[in-house]
Amino acid sequence: MSGIIKNFEGYVKIFGLTPVEAKQKGYISYMPEDAFPYEKLTGYENLDFYAELYAKGDKQLKEKYLKLGVEISNLGKRIYDKTAEYSRGMKRRLIIARTLMVMPKLSVLDEPTLALDVESAVRIRNIILDMARRYNMTIILSSHNMLEVEYLCDRITLINDGRVVASGKPEEIVKNTNSKNLEEAFIKLVFGDQ
Repeated sequence: MSGIIKNFEGYVKIFGLTPVEAKQKGYISYMPEDAFPYEKLTGYENLDFYAELYAKGDKQLKEKYLKLGVEISNLGKRIYDKTAEYSRGMKRRLIIARTLMVMPKLSVLDEPTLALDVESAVRIRNIILDMARRYNMTIILSSHNMLEVEYLCDRITLINDGRVVASGKPEEIVKNTNSKNLEEAFIKLVFGDQ
C-alpha cells in the first residue's frame, strides 16, 4: 500500500492509482515502526532534507513543508540540536513531523507510539488527530495498543495470526462483543470468554 514493496498477488488502488503512482504524485507518506532521524543532523536539518526531497525543487512548497514540520514536531529551540541528543519521544515527534508535513492524502503509520512514555504517546496521538482533521488525511494505523486504536480510529480491522477476526467501528465491535473496551473485545474474539 505504501508503494515500497511490489505486490505479487491481487491489486491495490489508492485514489484510482497504483501505490507506486500514488507515491510518485506525493499522495502517500509512510512511517515504518523502526524509523529514526539522521542523528548527525539537527532536527531542523532532518526536516529540511525531507522537505527538499518532497518539494522537488519548488522553493515555496519546501518552505511550507518545513514550516509545518517544525510546528508539528513542537520541539522549540531543541529543533536546532543534533537528534542524537533527543529522547525517544522527541525523535518520534520528529519522525511524525517528517511524515505528515507533506500533507499527504494517505499516511501509513506503523506503531507510531511504540515504546513511548505516556506523555509522549498522548502528544503523538494528538498530532495525528489534528493533522488528519486539519488536512482531511486518511491515516492507516497499525498498532498493538488497543487504547490508541480506540482513540484514533474511525474504522478498524482486528487481525490475529493473519486472520481477520472483526472489522467495523470500534464502538460497534465493543458493543457486539459485550465488552468494556476494545482490548477486552479483542481478547473475547481471539480466546473466547474467559
